[in-house]
Amino acid sequence: MASQPQSKNPLLRLAQPLFWLLDELSPELESAARLDALKSEVRTRLAAFKQAAQAAALKADSVEAVHYCFCAALDQAGSRVRGRADGLRGVWLHHGLLMQLYGEKDFGQRCRSWITKLQETPNASENALGVIAQLMERGLRDERGMPLPKIQLVHQWSPVEVIPSAATTPQRRHVTIANSAAEHQRIHVAVSNPSGGAVEPSDVLITVGMPVQEAAPSQELSPQRSWRLIVIAVVVTALVIGLAWVTYRQHLDNQALASQVSALEAQVAKRQEPLEDRIARALTSETGASQFGLSTEGDRIYIVFSSGMGFAAGSADITPMLARQLERLAGVLTTDGKVTIVGHTDDSPGARGRTETNLALSAARAMAVGRNLQAHGLSETRLSTMGRGAKEPVGDNKTAEGRALNRRVEIVLDRQRASVPERASPTTAGD
Repeated sequence: MASQPQSKNPLLRLAQPLFWLLDELSPELESAARLDALKSEVRTRLAAFKQAAQAAALKADSVEAVHYCFCAALDQAGSRVRGRADGLRGVWLHHGLLMQLYGEKDFGQRCRSWITKLQETPNASENALGVIAQLMERGLRDERGMPLPKIQLVHQWSPVEVIPSAATTPQRRHVTIANSAAEHQRIHVAVSNPSGGAVEPSDVLITVGMPVQEAAPSQELSPQRSWRLIVIAVVVTALVIGLAWVTYRQHLDNQALASQVSALEAQVAKRQEPLEDRIARALTSETGASQFGLSTEGDRIYIVFSSGMGFAAGSADITPMLARQLERLAGVLTTDGKVTIVGHTDDSPGARGRTETNLALSAARAMAVGRNLQAHGLSETRLSTMGRGAKEPVGDNKTAEGRALNRRVEIVLDRQRASVPERASPTTAGD
């Protein structure tokens, strides 16, 4: 007997549930509860995929490559989920798949190397390359967001390999048999297959119908009975319309309630997340961790930007990159505590025609940062600025690396109103 058509690519067949979950991780996803459920289901499906592939004795490198690339694709898709009012932004990456399963912070730094390795043996690795090609069509990129190298397959898999279409579904033969006294007897039907070969029992749809009866002669209705039927029809129609209206109103009320619940979930998530985590997530989205420093001490949070990122040499004009970062920072500063901005320089002499001294340059840069935060809604009463020049180095001014560490702007956030303590600043990457 003929068997149900199977995918020519066993890895692709085993990975179909993961493709469905990947498609559901869209930027329009708004429910925090659904996102949590997807996280749990994704981990279960990834483990099941790996176990099934290993049980089928599939090529170990191919299974590991597909597993890794799925983790990268799901992390990249999860990072794009924003939710209502950006309430879900970055939530997926708190427990990212690559971090948990591979100890990686980037979004798939090994995807490119896996593809290169698999393409060295294109025939043996074609199943894995076919799955990764499908992931690339759904948006898989490298850790920098750049397109991955195009995959040339020995045999081109059709789209039916992921989502079966009607073209690959076995044709059903429909046989109708009039019911008789043998209604409960077993029925044997022989059906021919135009394409040749045997026909599966599941491919035959048998309908047992009731015996055909002749219609009784029609009888004319009396006027009184006709009016009764009309009244009944009107009443039934009114009841149906009323029920439909009540159902519609309940649907609208449920939608409004769901929107309120989603908004409250987003607010609760924001309030529960520590301020330093929100700051880190907001700033990391553009610069990466190497362009700023973040530390806490008691009720204070210390943020350090390198002058190389925020200012041109000898200038107090804020660069567009730092301006965007300050705008993001102002958006998450929900405390009422004091905000102190301190400018620092190295001990190199200032260039002529610009700020005359390092002390004046550091003060000018601190004031520029303060004005920018104030322009984005931060109260002037909370702000204070100062310049320290080269008085508080954190690196050795005798080396280029040390001087780069010393050229910085430090923002100190007090959760409660208090003076700023004297302390060494956390280090950041240089200019």
